[in-house]
Amino acid sequence: MGVSRYCILVFDNNTDQLEFIRSILKKKDFDVRFVHTLEEVKNHITSYRLLVIFLDNYLSGDPNIDLIPEIKSIDENIKIIVISADPAVPSNKTFSDKMGFIL
Repeated sequence: MGVSRYCILVFDNNTDQLEFIRSILKKKDFDVRFVHTLEEVKNHITSYRLLVIFLDNYLSGDPNIDLIPEIKSIDENIKIIVISADPAVPSNKTFSDKMGFIL
């Protein structure tokens, strides 16, 4: 059974980014959870009321941006924000199909 308040999921392995995001969101009283695999993401989508997913674009070496359609197929209402330091990934890009955003 999930939590009653909204949850924010962070799919990342960068400890500094995790702590930065967590510290900001905890001050706003969000339940912040961290995951490191797609299976964990899927489990959280079905178990919690997710408000947004922060998605590291290169968590496992492959572009995780390709996971967005799969994640949205589970719950199309979840907002996804892709975090990327890769200069080849355009910043502030909004997907035409409203799949997510890139920061």
